[in-house]
Amino acid sequence: MMMPNLDRRSTPIDRSVVLDPAAGPVEACAASCLARGDSPGAFRDMMALVPGAVTIIASEHAGVRKGITATAVCSVSAEPPQLLICVNGKASVRSTISQSGVFSVNFLARHHEVLARKFSEAGLDHDARFAFGDWMGGSLGAPVLADALSSAVCEVVSESKQATHVLFIGRIAELRLNAARPLLYHQRAYCDVAPREGVA
Repeated sequence: MMMPNLDRRSTPIDRSVVLDPAAGPVEACAASCLARGDSPGAFRDMMALVPGAVTIIASEHAGVRKGITATAVCSVSAEPPQLLICVNGKASVRSTISQSGVFSVNFLARHHEVLARKFSEAGLDHDARFAFGDWMGGSLGAPVLADALSSAVCEVVSESKQATHVLFIGRIAELRLNAARPLLYHQRAYCDVAPREGVA
């Protein structure tokens, strides 16, 4: 199940509020409720309760780079290593991925909140977005964030339209890993993860 691409409803990250893996259910979730399965609003509310890793999906075609902030990313298989991304059909990066056949997934660290906001800012052109962050070319030409928590450059092996979105499955050609704590998105806000005791 996907989470929607991030938008300007986000509120600034509160470093005093973190998700603690050892804690019980979130207070806001204590009271259960029932809603129609075909309600878009209820669906968005449901997915907002599920913490998601914040990523920037990026691609380049004919010298033009495009990128968006998204949480709709998941693993498909380890043999061969593959990722699935879900992109709004109206997003300009969708056509760039289709044309180039390549995309990168850049998982953001907690110090990348400003970057996440820039890549989800309506009206900000893509050249201006890539002015933020340390970007370089990946092995297949897709932009890669040098200090991402982790990143993967993928070659598209499958593309299919589902309702308002397009699903791409990419075979991973290149992986990069860095030691950092992740940036998450939960209840329409950026947040941090509380480390376990003795873990940085």
